Amino acid sequence: MAVKSAPVSKSSILKDEKEILDLLQDCPEIIGCLGDDIKLDDDGEATYSLFLELANFGSLFDILRSSHGPFSESEVRRCARSILRGLTHIHAKGYVHCDIKPHNILVSGSGEVKIADFGLAKRAAERSQGIFIRGTPLYVAPEGVARNEYEPPSDIWSLGCTLIELVTGKPARSFPVGFELPAVLFRIGRGDVLPEIPESLSEEGKDFLNKCLVKDPKKRWTAEMLLDHPFASDYGEEKMDMAQHRAEPKKEC
Repeated sequence: MAVKSAPVSKSSILKDEKEILDLLQDCPEIIGCLGDDIKLDDDGEATYSLFLELANFGSLFDILRSSHGPFSESEVRRCARSILRGLTHIHAKGYVHCDIKPHNILVSGSGEVKIADFGLAKRAAERSQGIFIRGTPLYVAPEGVARNEYEPPSDIWSLGCTLIELVTGKPARSFPVGFELPAVLFRIGRGDVLPEIPESLSEEGKDFLNKCLVKDPKKRWTAEMLLDHPFASDYGEEKMDMAQHRAEPKKEC
């Protein structure tokens, strides 16, 4: 299993993550939660630990940066299908993940693709308080930057950015060297230029991404709608074929 730990005094995010994961455990596309524990060390300091299912092959980001390189279109389709199944479940339970990106999508030893890291997740329709940007800027939807609005459509935008990165090996958005964060955020929130759809994709793939990357969140397709899109709907329950890459599996704790 994998373990996430923090001093008890700083463990509120991990405890919130466990509470959310406990509500989502009946979905195989969500990382498994195996429980939690509090222990005292030799100095009497209390540590909170959250125990999670081990994803032997790490994240999609790990695989992308390994000798595997960019994903084939068939691999991207399989990933899209699994992530959408997870997002459909998350949204149906009334939550928003808020940080979908290659780093937070894990692959198990049997090739199952699973959504992980719910540290920034929130209830849908619950206003974000005291957070300037909820998520990772390059993957955050325009409404998150412009209006501090993070609802289910925001996860769909982040999914689109994630899939582009799997195809190209590079983030969906790029900015000139030296650009400071405020300038980057202004372009994301107020600019009219959308992430570029990879030309190498099939027409189905391009259409799928165009449904994800609509600037108006009300016009973005939902996860449930996207599951019926031809780009994702043809891949049923197939798992990632991990024999196709050479990333070293992670060792168990």
